[in-house]
Amino acid sequence: MARSLKILPDNFKISLGADRAILLTCLGIALIFWLFIKLSKSYADDLTFNLEYQLKEDLAFVEMPPAKLITNVEGRGWDLMYLSIFGRERTLTFPVDASNENEINRTEILNTLGTWLDNPMFKIQSVSIDQINLELEKLSRKKVPVKISGVLQTAPNYTRSGPVIIKPDSIQLIGAPSLLDQYDVWETSNLEITGLKNNLEKEVDLQLPVESTLTILPKKVQLEVQVEALTEKRLFIPIVALNPPKDSFTIFPKQVQLTFTVGVGQYQDIDKDMFEAVVDYNKIRSGEQVGGLPINVTKTPANINLINYTPKTAEVLVVLNSLPKKESR
Repeated sequence: MARSLKILPDNFKISLGADRAILLTCLGIALIFWLFIKLSKSYADDLTFNLEYQLKEDLAFVEMPPAKLITNVEGRGWDLMYLSIFGRERTLTFPVDASNENEINRTEILNTLGTWLDNPMFKIQSVSIDQINLELEKLSRKKVPVKISGVLQTAPNYTRSGPVIIKPDSIQLIGAPSLLDQYDVWETSNLEITGLKNNLEKEVDLQLPVESTLTILPKKVQLEVQVEALTEKRLFIPIVALNPPKDSFTIFPKQVQLTFTVGVGQYQDIDKDMFEAVVDYNKIRSGEQVGGLPINVTKTPANINLINYTPKTAEVLVVLNSLPKKESR
């Protein structure tokens, strides 16, 4: 009795496993028939296509036409599934030249779609674009200088020893003339360079065009910045008198001391002839007591930083050419 009880569960497991296999087979066959029936019916689906334009070499877009198109297509489930899984890249290509008359009409769009689908079982129900407007001009080129945008600073007590060198210093813009006319200069990407103590050589991106129909060449430039330490220098320069009166007046002192910083490499190149300090006698108003005139430094070299000068005013003095003679008796 114990032996028969042991055999019974094994037979039961074998029977249950066979039943499951039969059940799964039946379900699989039913699913296949169900899919076959379902996919044999007609369905509609939205397909998105990329749009490409084969533009003639001597033409340029003023404004880029649409880049995508959505179409609703009706077809058998099998065909739509095949198109979704195994279909090639969804791209519609339109040749563009002077014969397009500034538009691609609905008929041309539908014909291009039909050629791509290449299946008479597909029916195009609708398209998101009925007409593609084309604004064309003759392709043109323009050369514009490059300008640095952003911050380019040396560290404290350092300075640039010369102008920033940009290579190349100008670029070419390629596109429609009406777009090129809007630009006289092209800026680099926004720079954030601070604390420079050493020379710098750096490749910098140029700003990308806002208009997608505009091309810039090249897209990068090379920056070269020469940096040197600052040193302090003092010079005495003569004071120039403007609008001197006919009377015998003079000023004191005759010169002013300037204190400024300059790059160490240019220290010996800076001399007093590069500066000018002036006083203007017109500052003395009629009837006003003669006194000090303000001293103004009106000319300095571009590569120095004026810290201070002294004095700030010059005294106006009356010059006596001779004493009056005594009368003889």
